[in-house]
Amino acid sequence: MTPKTVEGVITTAHKKAITEYKDANGNPLQPIPYSGSVDAYETVAEAKSANDWLKDEEILDAINARRVAAKRQELIKGKLDAAGIKAPTLEDDSVAIAATAKVLLARKMAATQEEAEAKAKEILGL
Repeated sequence: MTPKTVEGVITTAHKKAITEYKDANGNPLQPIPYSGSVDAYETVAEAKSANDWLKDEEILDAINARRVAAKRQELIKGKLDAAGIKAPTLEDDSVAIAATAKVLLARKMAATQEEAEAKAKEILGL
């Protein structure tokens, strides 16, 4: 087994920005970092010998779920394209601001979402 690090920053919870939640003192929460380690198998044989392998039905369920999800996305994209609805890109101001603000928060270059968005607008010349 090989140790793998799992880490990130929680910026949303239950479809709300973390900063919308309050701590015990009524102050807005800041993005919450997390980090941990997990032992990952290096080979299929290693997982099987540890009796940590999927049953055939579970494998089939996973394959079919992947196929259904891919088809759903294909159908949705086709319908949205036909309706003239395009996915936002970094060329869209709101997307560029959000992406830049996320980086600023993750790198601790801004203390709040509002500060990050203000700095992002400044950086992007908006």
